[in-house]
Amino acid sequence: MNKAPRFINTPPFPAVPNRERNSIDSRAKSAEDKTMETSIPKPAADLEALTNDLALIKVNHDTRSDVATAKAELIIEITDAENRLRIEGKETENRLILEIKDAESRLLAAINEARVDFKTECAKFKYELKTEIQESKTSIIIWVVSAIFLAQLMPAFLKKFGL
Repeated sequence: MNKAPRFINTPPFPAVPNRERNSIDSRAKSAEDKTMETSIPKPAADLEALTNDLALIKVNHDTRSDVATAKAELIIEITDAENRLRIEGKETENRLILEIKDAESRLLAAINEARVDFKTECAKFKYELKTEIQESKTSIIIWVVSAIFLAQLMPAFLKKFGL
């Protein structure tokens, strides 16, 4: 009733007898070995070529440490440039502030001078206006007095002269 367990990978009966299978396998392996020997170059020659290539790469190209060193130097140069620009910016800002304050003080001085000139001109105009008004008053008074005088005295003089 109990049957012996069967292995999954073994067929129930061999398709090719073991002797024939072994001879076919050995012929295939020897043919593969010959092709592999002819197609694969010698490891020593490959190792020497790789060593030469690596030496050439090290001489002609940067390594990781060279790149890291260059990166660190570049960071230092960038930081220095930023600091120089910051200092130059502050100096320029301070110079511009001084120029603005100087221009502002010159403008205030010009405004004050113009204000003084304006007040002086206004005072002159006011004096001239008062003088002209006074002269006009005097001239009007003379005209009025002479008109009254002539109106009052003229008929008397005309009677005296007989006209």
